[in-house]
Amino acid sequence: MSRCHQRTRSPVGSLAVVTALIAAAGGVGCEGAAGVAERTVKGTVDLDGAETLLVDAVVEVIVDGDRGADGVAYELDAVVTASTATVANRLADRLVVGVDRPANDVVRVRIEALEKGTLSGQLRLTIPDDIDLGVTQRAAQVTVEDMDGTVQIDSLGAVRVVDPGGYVSVGVQTGPVIVESSLPPGATTEVVARRGDIQLIVPQQISAAFLATPGGMGNVLVNHPALPRPLANRPYEATVNGGLNTVRLSTMNGSVIIQAR
Repeated sequence: MSRCHQRTRSPVGSLAVVTALIAAAGGVGCEGAAGVAERTVKGTVDLDGAETLLVDAVVEVIVDGDRGADGVAYELDAVVTASTATVANRLADRLVVGVDRPANDVVRVRIEALEKGTLSGQLRLTIPDDIDLGVTQRAAQVTVEDMDGTVQIDSLGAVRVVDPGGYVSVGVQTGPVIVESSLPPGATTEVVARRGDIQLIVPQQISAAFLATPGGMGNVLVNHPALPRPLANRPYEATVNGGLNTVRLSTMNGSVIIQAR
């Protein structure tokens, strides 16, 4: 049997708001060989008064909050793997980013799985930092940086949240989860993991109430000058400087690490 694995790259596309998603395609090629095609899809979305952005994707998601942004700019770097190079290229050529509006004040961006073949890669979005954000990640990992609005993430893989300015809620199947936060007063940080460690990195000067629960063989590990040391194999509770931020961290199988920057 001949080996004819091919990796090709489709031309860069530039798409505006689109709602159709991928149609499966058939093709002929070398029997038993896998085909890989790459494509980049770029576009913008007008929020038009929307207060919430939802992202539902099967690829890695990276979201950057930008104070000067008034809409959504996205870039999908996609890798399509199919039975042959012909099929992979055909699927890549038809690849689009789905955008719809499930409610008047909500815009949703979607990257769905292929009916034939496998889609991987990275979706990067630049959005206004004061909008509320919800991310559903079905295959890879999520990174969110510099958001002042509410951040809610439901992910199968690893999550990293950097410098959030408001409420943060993260649920993962398999971590790790890393949150780097200044713990702004009045906000809440909640993380729940089925498997994997949770790491919280905060300044030395904080005002927060902590509840951390490890699971399995994990422990709570604290390396912060303002926080008391934990007791082994027990949930950790501590309140410092009035507890103006609420922190709840729980993993069913892993450790919880709280440390100073």
